[in-house]
Amino acid sequence: MDYALLATLKQYLRRRYAADLVGLRRLADETFADATETVTLTSSGAEGGSQSGQITCPKGLLLQAVEEVLQELDSTVPRGSSVAFLSMR
Repeated sequence: MDYALLATLKQYLRRRYAADLVGLRRLADETFADATETVTLTSSGAEGGSQSGQITCPKGLLLQAVEEVLQELDSTVPRGSSVAFLSMR
């Protein structure tokens, strides 16, 4: 696993989506539905600013980054340990 790329993706996702959890959930759903093995993130704009560039990464790595950031930022997202605990009952 490319831990440096994972850390970079998470940093970007936190910065870009900290105030837009709906957009982050949408990105997760769109990424999951994508049939390809790689995903390319391109330039992005938001109120008050924009950035440009692109990064291509494995689909699974982006999904991992998105889900980890969602768990950090969204208190309604089930935590992995609590889900595992509930399934063991």
